[in-house]
Amino acid sequence: MHCLKCEIILRCTGVKSLKEKRSILKKVISRIKENYNVAVIESDCNDSREFISIGVSALSDSRVFLYDLSQKIEEYIEKNFQILVVSEDVEIF
Repeated sequence: MHCLKCEIILRCTGVKSLKEKRSILKKVISRIKENYNVAVIESDCNDSREFISIGVSALSDSRVFLYDLSQKIEEYIEKNFQILVVSEDVEIF
């Protein structure tokens, strides 16, 4: 059994308040959970209006599946939310 631990840092432009950022974050987290059956949390950048940091984890028997899953999640975020993915740190163990 392999475990995916992925931290994704996103950049939201044009966000004027932390409340607006939080509403965007809730949508992103709920849609990722619905579509990919993974655990997702807000992991950092709580006081920044411009950046969002989320942690994603999943379990699988295949390392390749987990790596592909992390790539699909990144593409999904960029495509459906028009948010720039600044960095992605993927660990599979």
